[in-house]
Amino acid sequence: MPEHEREHLRAPGGEFDIGQAAVLDACPGCIALYRFESGAEIGVAAGGDGRGQGMLPRKVTFIAKQEYFTTGGWRGRLNRWVMNATGQVAVDRTPGKVGGDSLTAAARILEQGGIWGIHPEGTRSPDGRIYRGRTGVIRVAMRTGAPVVPVVLSGTDRVNPRDRRFLRPAKVRISIGRPRYFVPADRYAVRQATDELMADLVRRSGRQYVDCYAATFERHAEAA
Repeated sequence: MPEHEREHLRAPGGEFDIGQAAVLDACPGCIALYRFESGAEIGVAAGGDGRGQGMLPRKVTFIAKQEYFTTGGWRGRLNRWVMNATGQVAVDRTPGKVGGDSLTAAARILEQGGIWGIHPEGTRSPDGRIYRGRTGVIRVAMRTGAPVVPVVLSGTDRVNPRDRRFLRPAKVRISIGRPRYFVPADRYAVRQATDELMADLVRRSGRQYVDCYAATFERHAEAA
């Protein structure tokens, strides 16, 4: 599928440069693969409701840890409001349950013709670089036959910097790649396909790649 011309959209808090948005609009039951750099991304990445209400033409549903819906305090209430307002799905991430529950929830979103959004790094990038991707996205794609669409948001780190509590206006660009399909394969092919998708995110973002998981990097940094 050819990539589409860019169009611009102004929204509260910034100016959004939407590139190739029609790709997601034309893909019922697809997986949107996002890199995760800023807490502000959920408002942009979650898209719209199909009637032009949002940054993208269709709603994108993410699977979020249950704590975002249950934590107290003003920050917890804000997280809960954002998650409910954007229609995100809560999943119990206790050991032994997270994998199966997440895959089941993702498959249900895709079977209903929705767009499942996922951050393959598993956590927010600690330093803006792109880290090794988890293989869940490819396993779900192989299981369901749903295409994977790489998406890069550039500029969200200026909207919500790590050292700032509040959002600030900034220009955000969204780059959307062509849909990719994957047939069932062994675990080595799953790993290779995941690495190729991460390489696509690196090319689109211009960020440096780190061949280890972000969570592992953070643990080693804290122990140093």
